[in-house]
Amino acid sequence: MPGQRWLQPGMFYIQPCWLLKLRRTKYPKVRLKGNKDILFELAYNALTQWISENGYTPTRLAYEFYLNSPCDTPESELLTRITFPVK
Repeated sequence: MPGQRWLQPGMFYIQPCWLLKLRRTKYPKVRLKGNKDILFELAYNALTQWISENGYTPTRLAYEFYLNSPCDTPESELLTRITFPVK
């Protein structure tokens, strides 16, 4: 995808584009691939750093979207999206 930047090759990347814009709220996102227990701290740190560096402020708690199921997906292939509403 254009504009994405891998922070840990093959593990997760930040997508500096907007997932959604509702009522003047923007939602930058991070997409993870792999074990969320290992990657969540890195991903949240990367996302909050990107938000700060680009002059935004989180307005609420993050949303986490689980894009596939651990019941039928190997741990290394699990996909998660994290978004923060910002202003």
